[in-house]
Amino acid sequence: MKILIAGGAGFVGTHMQKFLADKKEFTFQVYDQINGDDTRDRFKLDRLFESEGFDAIINLAARAGVRRGESFPEEYFSSNVIGLVNLIEMAEKWGVKKFVHYSSSSVFGNDEKVATNEDYPKKPKSIYGITKLAGELLLQKSKLDYTIIRPFTIVGENGRKEMVVYKWLNQIKAGRKATFYGDGTTYRGYTYIQDMLRGTIECLTNPKASRQDFNLGGDQIITLEELWNIFKGSYPEAQREMLPMPNTDQMFSLADVSKAKELLGWEHKTDIKKKIQEMIVL
Repeated sequence: MKILIAGGAGFVGTHMQKFLADKKEFTFQVYDQINGDDTRDRFKLDRLFESEGFDAIINLAARAGVRRGESFPEEYFSSNVIGLVNLIEMAEKWGVKKFVHYSSSSVFGNDEKVATNEDYPKKPKSIYGITKLAGELLLQKSKLDYTIIRPFTIVGENGRKEMVVYKWLNQIKAGRKATFYGDGTTYRGYTYIQDMLRGTIECLTNPKASRQDFNLGGDQIITLEELWNIFKGSYPEAQREMLPMPNTDQMFSLADVSKAKELLGWEHKTDIKKKIQEMIVL
């Protein structure tokens, strides 16, 4: 299977490359802005698809980050919506057999203490979440064999610097106070990158994933205060700056993965608290 990894040079994409490289049944090509590529350039995409003949697309290409999207809405809509429109058009035109798309748990805008299943109301609180929901609707409107993945707060080695684990780590190592939003009661079900990659391959290859959407995430709840205590265990001298929580941030985020377990046989296997402890002392 020949795969185009759109956005394949970012955090998830670099891990995806290594993951696929170890599997003989897959070959892949990376298309990413870091290399001068842009999903908004439909003419370049058209030439690429014509020459390469891809069997599948894994679409990771997007402007990410909830808070930044509020300052640059045009950029987010352009990349996350128009770029996806072009990929869908190319996939339909050139007969791509499978389209796996990374959406986001931000489409839910959840402020309830519940594990979120796929049918939970989608009421995004942020520009970023709105663009990701638009992407889901575009795929549902298409004729493609697609699968939508909604990752819930992925963590892993070499993660994005604006994510809390890496942001705190960089701040603490630089001798600065860690920025701490809210009162510490907010929580996440963090997802380890390798578990996410396993789920992605299931969505790519399992016929039961056809035209389906899946919430993929860890099942261990970690409050922000608990996460801080994990850091304090490794960096006892660390200090924090308490700040109000932005209105665009979700209070609680935890995936109900019953559907993925039933249809794909997927579940999160990593002890995420232990993994975070390991990552922050590397």
